[in-house]
Amino acid sequence: AFFAGRADAFGVSVSLRSPPRPLRHRSLASTQMAETTADLGTRIGGAVASFIVESPVYPTMVKKAQQTMKDTAALGGIDWDEEVEKLEKLGGWDEALESVTGVPNWTPDQLPDYFKQKFHAYGEGNLCWQAAKEQLVAGKAVGVRNFPMYGAGGEDHMRGKFESTIQRMGAFVEDGGLIVDLGCGTGTSTRRLAAAYPEAKEVVGVDLSPYFIAVARRLADAPSLLSATEQEVSGRVRYEWGDATKTGLEDGSASLVSLCLMIHEMPAAETEVLFKEAYRLLKPGGSLAIMEMDPESPGFTRLQQNPFIFSLIRSTEPFLGEYFALASSPELSDMLQRSGFNAIRRMACTGRHYSLVAVKGGEADCRFKAGAEYGAPDFYGEADTHM
Repeated sequence: AFFAGRADAFGVSVSLRSPPRPLRHRSLASTQMAETTADLGTRIGGAVASFIVESPVYPTMVKKAQQTMKDTAALGGIDWDEEVEKLEKLGGWDEALESVTGVPNWTPDQLPDYFKQKFHAYGEGNLCWQAAKEQLVAGKAVGVRNFPMYGAGGEDHMRGKFESTIQRMGAFVEDGGLIVDLGCGTGTSTRRLAAAYPEAKEVVGVDLSPYFIAVARRLADAPSLLSATEQEVSGRVRYEWGDATKTGLEDGSASLVSLCLMIHEMPAAETEVLFKEAYRLLKPGGSLAIMEMDPESPGFTRLQQNPFIFSLIRSTEPFLGEYFALASSPELSDMLQRSGFNAIRRMACTGRHYSLVAVKGGEADCRFKAGAEYGAPDFYGEADTHM
């Protein structure tokens, strides 16, 4: 709901009807002026965001935003509290966390400082049960907000666009291949990748929050909380607690590495480290697939031009301004190239998101991919029988 660019989620109302940002084909002078204005708005927004978070009215604003999310979910026929209660009833959560961390009474002292920020207005950010247990229903609510015409299927539509666009851009997996889903959260993207690529032998989800991984693993043991498709693929999915920038997984082992709505939650410097890790994990010819918010889309362009509203959003997403600056400049592509990728393709995914595929040099031999192997019907729909 926050990313719909609606300030009324926080209990205020401010118009976003400002003039559109100059397009890239306009004069250099006008483009530079627009970029200077956007940079000023970003810096002002950062200062205002810090002020808002420390303000005594911030808790009230957060409660208003949380209620707006619940109301949005209800518009799609989704009962937020009921969805969370289903997870709560599974029980055994302390044991689940200990099975992930390996120690009782775990504390996040050793985690990087950036990951301890108050993401999404949770007091402990991604390092608490509330964030982990609400992630599934929050994703559904955002889907309803962004794609109201699909109701409860809005999230499915949005994620389906990512999967279809990366496949159109050449992100494929050979029979028996490995997919690594970095920043997997509670596993929605991981399970969907397993369904989108049935030829993959295994899909590994990695996340730095042990709470998210604990929920993902418990869901695997609670088929009643998963769709029929998710239940079907669960046997090919596993979840690992770890840092996406240093996974410890084998060099050159993956056919596909996915980053779905992750890099806007990292400092730019960490993003480049993440790209290098993805490159290390990939086989020659393998692909890195990214879905992210597009700061150059019309909606997000208007959002950035209103420092007040942008600062409200940034109060829940500490690195959003840094990410927007990165993604709207050549630096994102430069980072990928410095990391070793030599072919980068990007296309619109939704009205506010892009999909990107970056390919590691080398050959990916898919002659024996299911449905395309020798002996299968050729492109004309007939078996090759002339020999």
